[in-house]
Amino acid sequence: MRDWYERYCEPQKAGAREILRSFELHVFPTLGTLPADQTTLRMWMELLENLALAKPRIAERVLSNMKQVPMPVV
Repeated sequence: MRDWYERYCEPQKAGAREILRSFELHVFPTLGTLPADQTTLRMWMELLENLALAKPRIAERVLSNMKQVPMPVV
């Protein structure tokens, strides 16, 4: 995600800093220590569902941007 952020998001997207901050606050503490290929749909669903209850707009931002991050080929 950070590689995508530095290469694509930061130079091209409006609100790039807010996107990174959302991940720093809500994703990295839970999933940030895992390699991308070891995160599961279940992990993401739990994170996003809990986040949506408290902060629906942030959950939308995280989901929308995570869909744009290329997943590594295993």
